[in-house]
Amino acid sequence: MVGTAGDVLKVLDTLRAGGGALLPSALVDEMGRVQTGDFDLPGLTVVSLSNTLYEGMNGQYTIDLRDAVCGAG
Repeated sequence: MVGTAGDVLKVLDTLRAGGGALLPSALVDEMGRVQTGDFDLPGLTVVSLSNTLYEGMNGQYTIDLRDAVCGAG
């Protein structure tokens, strides 16, 4: 996929709004089904683009981002 952060945000917002012509609503519903138990998730879409290779996928950066979005710390 090639696009800007704004392009990715548009796709995510489309999914959050039900998928429109992008995906069938049943698939969007399944994607949006709570799969984390009773973990309280914020109603916030986040796009994070990183050029840190491994750190950007699995490391302190992802922990700090999660804490910032979820209000932890």
